Amino acid sequence: MAVVGRRLGLCACCAAASTLVGSCGSPSPAAEETEPSCLPAPVDLNCDPAYGLAADGVTIAPTFQQVFDVTLAHCNATAGCHRAPNPPHGFQLSPIDTAYQSLTTKNAQGEDHVIPGNVKCGKVLVRLESVDEPWSMPPGSGAHLSDAELCSFAHWVANGAPR
Repeated sequence: MAVVGRRLGLCACCAAASTLVGSCGSPSPAAEETEPSCLPAPVDLNCDPAYGLAADGVTIAPTFQQVFDVTLAHCNATAGCHRAPNPPHGFQLSPIDTAYQSLTTKNAQGEDHVIPGNVKCGKVLVRLESVDEPWSMPPGSGAHLSDAELCSFAHWVANGAPR
């Protein structure tokens, strides 16, 4: 498995999804069988966030509003992969209340999308941190979130994924 730290730039999903219409993050059944439920190590929180930085340079936990406005909403507006009416596996990331609900509830198989306080396990972090795997998000070779966006998202999760 090619897992690389700091690979979260959700907005890279915009370009990848627009060129990979139809794949939109729906891994093949074989990919779902081998997808890990946890990363080999927790996401390193000693990083430079895209948002969630206080005026004095101290990293504070980003709010979900920031996660949504800066990362999720922009990608949904451009690529629309996880929007109604047919988001993959019902995992919808717009509007904001639906996005929060999707991220913080289990999927149909009982797997956690995000585990508040846990930056090692959960489908979203595994998929965002995985590179060039069938389950990688965003899909497509070279499509990744920026290190700064991953850092901010991970800090939001580490702080308990509050609404």
